[in-house]
Order: sequence, then structure tokens, then C-alpha cells
Amino acid sequence: MPQTDYEIITKIVVSTDQAIKNLQALNAELAKKKKDFKGVASSAKETSAVIQQETKKQTDAEKKLTKEIKECKDKIKEKEKAVDKLGQTAKRVFLVIFAAAILALRQFTRWAIEAAMATIEFQRSTYLFEVSIRALQRVGMETTLAEWRDRLAEIKEQFPIFSEQEIVSALTSITLKLREFEFTAEEMNNVLTISASLARALGKDFGELGQQIASALSRGYFEALQAAGIPISRLEIMQRAYDDALNSTFETMDDAARAHIAYNIVMEHSEAIMEDLGIVGTRTFERLRIAEADLADATKDLGEVWVEVLIQVKTAWADFLTSLIDPIVIQNPFESIINYLADFFSWISSSMSNLADSLEGISFMKGAQEGAKEMSKAFNNMADSAYEYADSMKGIEIFPGTESIAMWAKITSAHRQYFTALEETLLIIQELEKETRDSEGYISYENQQRLAKAYEDAKKLKEEFEGLTGIELPITIDDDMTEREVKEMLNDVRKLITDETSAHKLILHPELQLLVDTGQIDAALAWLENAMGETMGDLTDVTKEAADEMTDEITRAAKEMGEALSDIAIWFEIKAREAGIDLQNDLSRMARDLANDLAKIQRDLAFAIAKANADAGKEIADENKKHRDDELKEEEELLRKLKRLREDFLMDLEDALRERDALKVIQLTREYNVDVRRAKEDYEAGRRDREKAHQDEIADIKAQNARKIAELKAQAAKEANERRIAAALAVEERKIKHEEEMAELDRQLKDKLNALAAEFAEEYELTAEWLTALSKLVMSQYGAGSALANLISQFLLAYELALRVASVASSINPELGVHQRYQQENFAGGGVLLATKPTVAVFGEAGPELVHFTPLADISATPNLNRSITEAGIHQDATITHEGGMNIQEQLGLEIWLQDGLEGRIIDQTLGEAARVFNATLGRR
Repeated sequence: MPQTDYEIITKIVVSTDQAIKNLQALNAELAKKKKDFKGVASSAKETSAVIQQETKKQTDAEKKLTKEIKECKDKIKEKEKAVDKLGQTAKRVFLVIFAAAILALRQFTRWAIEAAMATIEFQRSTYLFEVSIRALQRVGMETTLAEWRDRLAEIKEQFPIFSEQEIVSALTSITLKLREFEFTAEEMNNVLTISASLARALGKDFGELGQQIASALSRGYFEALQAAGIPISRLEIMQRAYDDALNSTFETMDDAARAHIAYNIVMEHSEAIMEDLGIVGTRTFERLRIAEADLADATKDLGEVWVEVLIQVKTAWADFLTSLIDPIVIQNPFESIINYLADFFSWISSSMSNLADSLEGISFMKGAQEGAKEMSKAFNNMADSAYEYADSMKGIEIFPGTESIAMWAKITSAHRQYFTALEETLLIIQELEKETRDSEGYISYENQQRLAKAYEDAKKLKEEFEGLTGIELPITIDDDMTEREVKEMLNDVRKLITDETSAHKLILHPELQLLVDTGQIDAALAWLENAMGETMGDLTDVTKEAADEMTDEITRAAKEMGEALSDIAIWFEIKAREAGIDLQNDLSRMARDLANDLAKIQRDLAFAIAKANADAGKEIADENKKHRDDELKEEEELLRKLKRLREDFLMDLEDALRERDALKVIQLTREYNVDVRRAKEDYEAGRRDREKAHQDEIADIKAQNARKIAELKAQAAKEANERRIAAALAVEERKIKHEEEMAELDRQLKDKLNALAAEFAEEYELTAEWLTALSKLVMSQYGAGSALANLISQFLLAYELALRVASVASSINPELGVHQRYQQENFAGGGVLLATKPTVAVFGEAGPELVHFTPLADISATPNLNRSITEAGIHQDATITHEGGMNIQEQLGLEIWLQDGLEGRIIDQTLGEAARVFNATLGRR
């Protein structure tokens, strides 16, 4: 029997160690070995010259290799920015590959041994495969090793995503486990095909899944088949056995019969499972698996090459030690460079595996592929220099020239196989790049449209504002801006507009209007500041103190009410959340109970069906036994009858012979034959009647069992429906209960709000008389003709021009580039809103807020401050007194527009009678 590579390597290692230990003995035979050592000079001087010459070649090649490595490293550094755009995962993978090539010079014997062991492992699998085929031949199957090798090639062609190692391992497991169960070659072939299809669809290892399926058929471990979607279990096996009239349990059933029943179930469902899994051979992940399989096969081929290399190196090294001349040569640089290249290939293999596992989520950017190609080119240059460096070692004559050339040809072939697999994987990556780019472009199309619209809105806003006010905004709008930058720019524009209009307090006055229309913004601002300074000087100390006192009182009341409202809101939120959690917990519990009940019904049904089948099987067995017993009795009766007829015939025949009556002999013989034939015919007719009655009884037992099973299934279905209906009613009742709980919470909330409103009204004495007196006091300090009225009028007029400026920005919604008919603003942090169209505003999100609405439609450009105040909402009603004089009665009108909700209910409760005073509708002229 030829020796395996593993045995050869073992012997070589032992012989090498022995050669080192016996170095002194080898030196004693130095003179004899010198004659046989070709290519070595006869003198130490000539040998030293040869070694120096070859060493110089090594040095030159090593310098060139070092230069190439440095250039490759520089190229990596130069293209590092492009590598960054490959994404973090791809960057890590590529840098691992190139860094491994640089570090590989420091790796020596480890990889060569690992590669050899990998090849030996494949040869061991091949040996087990041959053993399994011989085992099939021993159990009587007519098959040959060549047939199964052809089958392996067909599987490899049909399923290229699997490596040869996986296919051999799967076939070995299937044949070894199923050889004792009377499976034919065709059935084993079907099991192998099904295993490959399931492994392909589920993305599992072919060898591992083949072993699991073989274990399922041979030993009854069905977890792998159940995970693949095949409905198989011990109960299913027992039911199939009863259908086939096999009167035995799962444990007592014949192993071969059980295995074939499981095989039939797998074959019945395999086609449907394949359709459900939707196998498509062109999917990207399958193409990636094909590249990985090619890479694994290349690894195996490279391992075979390196086994030969290792054998040659060890053999040459052992021979070289025996002819040692100069201690300098003991460094054996040739083995170093071989191990360097070997370790380089090992790193490529591991890095490709990492790349395959990390492809998901990589987004490739522009220029990354070109950078990768340039780095690959530089790396190939470095690898070529490594080959030149290795070739320079031939001068030492470790190998004969022809063997060295053949060996390096094999190494180069394996090298190219690796780079072919690498290029195929890079092509897949490029396709993923295209798919990712197309997907990202489709997804971001709408965002790009919104961004383009935002650019136009931003430019329009900036141009109209600068054209209206003459104020140049320090904002730059660039088409390359991101969406976030555009949002920030829009916020800056609005902030600048608000600052400019509020800081200068523009007033719509005829003189100021003329300055604004002619574009004299600086003069208009100076006029505005002068007018505001004069107005502020008219305020008296009493007015200021009264305003401060009222402001403090209102602020304190609002703060207290806000804290109370916050507590009520927190209470309501907690209660509502607790009620919702209880509802969800109860619904989840009901769902679990229903699922458990339905599962129990199914389990009970399965056990009932199994028991019914077992009872039917027992009845069938009893009927079979009774039928056999009856047949035996009838046979015994027939034999007794035939025996009696024969005895009677013999006695009568003896008498006839004694009397020498030939006619009587003939007559007795005829009668005997007729009686025997009639007895047998009667027995046969009875046997047919009994067989028919037996078959009818068996059919009746099976029919009764089928009706019983149907009744069990109908009862289980009825019980399941009842459970579902009961669960649905319970869910509805629980939801109704939840609605009642929420209604009770709403009632409690209203009670708390009413109590708070009553407490607040009682604390601040909010009565009709008090509010009337307050209105008179307010009008005396802030009514028509007062200094504060003048100030308010000027402020109201100032908003007129601010209105014109703000109208430019009113079409821009806070959400980027989206237009809508009604603009919604949020003022949780305070602010001023100029409404030029129907506007929805949200108040009170961050706490209580004071809201005031002032209509500006009737404000005109006139210096008559009294008239402006009157038209703004503070009306004067004139009546004639008895003395003939004028009695001026002031009336303060206030509009409050609020949505129905918490704030509206509180204000309604607290103001009470104040509504008759403040809720007057402003008149329109």
C-alpha cells in the first residue's frame, strides 16, 4: 500500500532531527560525500567563492524586494483616503491583506505545517469516502468507486457553491450511516441531492447538513429536517407504520422499515420545500458562496503543492546537512522565502473569508475602486520580486534544475488561482456597489427634490428681504450645501429678520413711510429711535410702578397656576399610562392563554389519534390472530376427515381384495376419490368465505377508526372555536372596562380642574365688581390720551412695516421646503407672531403663557394717536350729560382665540363673570 503524504512528512521530520543529532557522524563521511555532491567545488576556497556569488545574488534580490515592499507601502499610504471611502469594513479587510504581505517575511514554518495538515485532512476524507464505498460493496450493493466519483463531479457541477471537501464529507456521512438500512444507490443519490438543495437554500455547510439528514434517517434525530420545514416526527412515523399494517411502536419497529418511512416522508415534502424556499441561482449571496467554494478548492490545491514543497525541502535539507561545507549556508534562506509566500497566501485566504462575512452594509464611494486596483498592482509587483528573490536561491543547488522549474510552475499556478478567486470576489463587490448606489439614489430622490426646493426658497427669501429693507444678510447660499446646512441657514435668515425688525422698531408714519419707500433705511431708523425716546419720556413714575406691580401679580398667579396644572397633568398622565399598561398586560395574558389552550387541544388530539390508531391496530391484530386460529382448526378438521376417509377406504379395499372382487375395488377407488375431492372443495369454499369475512372485519375496523378520528378532529375544531370566541368576548369586555376606566379618569380630571379654578378664583377674588373696577383703573392709567396709550399706539404702528418684512418669510414652513395652506408655529419659548393669513399657533407646551391678539387691519398711517388706539380695540362711547357736556366712557375689548382643551377649560372656569367684560367683539368699519 503506498504511503500517504502525512506518513512521508512524519518520516522526513524524524529523519531531519536524526540528521541534526548525528551531525558529527555525517562530518566523518564528508570526504566521501564530496565526490557525490554535484555543483560544489572540490576545494573550500572555490566553494566559498560560489557561496559569496550566490549570496550577492540573494542580497540584490532582497534589496529589490525590500524596495518593492516600500513602494507598495507608500502606495497604500497614498491611496489611504480612497480606501477610507470603501467603508470601515472594507478598509480593514484590504489593509489586513497588504499589511499581512509586509509582515509575512517574519512568518516561517507554522503556515507550511498548517497547509500540509489541511491537505492531509482532505486526503483523510477521501480515504473515508473510499472506505464507505467498499462498505456498500460488502453489504451487497453492486457499485464501483468510479461511479461515485462521477457522481461527485456531477454534484460539483450542479452545486458549484460547495467545495470538494464539503461534497466528499457529505457523501461519506450518508453512505456510512445508511449502508445497513437496505438503501439502494438511487435512494442514496436522492438523499445526497436533497441535502445539497437544503444546504444551498438555508445557507448551511453541505457536509454538516448531510450528516444531520443521514442521522435523521438512520437514528431518528429529526431536528435538522424539522428546521428545514419538513413535517416529520416520531408520531408521524408511527401513523405511517399503522397505515402500512406494521404492528409495532417506534422503538420496536424494524430499523430498515423506519428509515424507509422517514425517507418517503422527506421525498414527499422536498419538492414543496424547495418551491417555498425560492431557490434562485443568480442571487448575489450564492455567487459569493461560489467564489468562496472556488477559494476553498484553490486552498486545497495549494495545500497539495505545499505538501510536495515541504517534502522536497525537508529531504533536501537532510541531504544538505550530510554534505555540510560552510556554516554560512545553514541559514537556508530558501525555506524562509517559501514560508514567506506560504504565509502570504494564508493571509489572503483568511482576509477573503473576513471580507465575505462583512459585505453587508458596505457602501462604495467614487475613486475607491481605482485606488484598490493601484494597490493591487503595487502588491503584484512586490510578489513578483519575491519570486525573483526565491529564484535566486537556485544557485545553492538544493533542488535539481528540472524539479525546481516544475515545482515553481505548480506554485505559480496555485498563486494565480488565489488571485482569480480574489478578482471574482472584487467583481461581486463592484456589483454590490452598483446595487447599493442605485438603491441609495432611489431612496434619496425625494430628499434631493426637497433640498432643491429649499435652495430656491432660501434664495427667494434672501433676495426679497434685501430688496425690501436694503439690509444685506451675511448669508451665503451654495448649491453644494447639505440639508442640515440649509436648515441652519434658514434659521439664521429668520433670526436676522426678527432681530432687524424688532431692534429698530420701525413705525409706519407718513414721514417714516417716505424714508422707507425711498430706501433711506438709516434715516428711517434714526427717526424711529427719536420718536420712541420722546414717547418713553412721557411715562410717569406712577404708571411705571402700577405696571410693574400688575406684572408681578400676574406673573406670580400664572406661576402658581402653572405648577398646579403641571401636577394635575402629571397625575393624569401616570394614571392613563398605568391603565394602558394594565390593558396591554391583560390582552397579552389572554393571548398567551388562548395559545396555550389551542396548543393543548392539538396535543390532546394528537394523543387521541395515536391511541385510536393503537386500538385499531390491536383490534386488527386480534382479528388476524382469530383468523389464523380458525384456519388452523379448519385445516385440522380437513386432515382428520381425509384420514378417516382413507382408513375406511383401506378397510373396504382389504375386504374386496380378500374376496377377489375386482369390480368392487374399482367402485371403492372411485368413491374414495370423489369423497376426497368433495372434502377439499368444501374446505376451499369455506376458506374463501372466511377470508372475505376477515377482510370485511378489517375494513370495518379501519372505517370505524377513520370515523373516530374524524369525530376527534371535529370535536377539537369545535373546542378550539369555542375557546377563540370566548377569548374574543373576554378581549371586548376588557376593552370596554378600559374605556370605563378612562371615562372615570376624565371625570376625576374635570373635578380636579374645577376645584383648582374655584380655589384660584377665591384666592384672587375674581368677581364682576372687581373686574369692572380694574378696567376703570386700567383705563385711567392706560386709556385714551395717556402716555402709555401713546406708547402702545407707536408699537402698534411699528408692526405695520414689520408685517411687510415678515410676509416674505411667511411662506417658508419650519419643515424644510414644504408648503401648506395654514402655517403652524410653536411658541413654547415665547415670541411674537405677525399673521398675514389664517395661522395655527400652539401655546402652553413649556408652561403657562400669556397670549394677546391685536388686529392690525384698521391701523392706518396717521399721527393721530388717539384714533389709532381707538381703532386698535380701545373704544370711546360718547353720551350727553344733563349739563349738556360730554361724558367719555372707556370700554376695553379683548378677543381670545383658543382651541378646546386644558387651557380653554381653565380660563373658562377662572374668569367666570369676567367674560361679560372682556369677551366683546371688536367692531369693524
